[in-house]
Amino acid sequence: MHNVEHWRLIAHKTIDFNRIYADLYLPYIKLKILTDHPLLWAYNKTELRCKLRKYPKNASEFIGDLFFEYEKVTGNWIPLHKNFWAPNKNYKQNGKRNLSISKPLKESVEKVCKKHGIDFKVKKETDGYDKGYANRANAKLLIFGNEDVSPNDFSLGQPYIIADEFIASPK
Repeated sequence: MHNVEHWRLIAHKTIDFNRIYADLYLPYIKLKILTDHPLLWAYNKTELRCKLRKYPKNASEFIGDLFFEYEKVTGNWIPLHKNFWAPNKNYKQNGKRNLSISKPLKESVEKVCKKHGIDFKVKKETDGYDKGYANRANAKLLIFGNEDVSPNDFSLGQPYIIADEFIASPK
């Protein structure tokens, strides 16, 4: 017979959570707190406001290249559509687009833009208190994972909570 322990987990100043109400947590049964993870970039990395000029000749290939770069850099944790939405409607009609991305994505987005003949310029960098509510330098990620099944740096649907502090105590 297995020993069962009950613990109380408090997420103080919760910012975000996902898949917490899953019916089944298997195989995600190991908890880990991370301070460096793509899900935290919006809160602890510089935000870049960029401008793209020129619409790509092959929009599907452009979006596909961006998708694979996002997957490579963020481990599938940040979906492309979070930063790059309505490419056919807005971007195609105007021939230019404003884009906000976390600084760790800059090199990849710039590389894809160059490949497709698109002018990529960083117009503004926002960091620290200038980020307003998104300035959460102490944010931590509590991931319900299992690195024997999937690494925590790649998303396969692991539940998580982002908060400033986590407190665990026996119930």
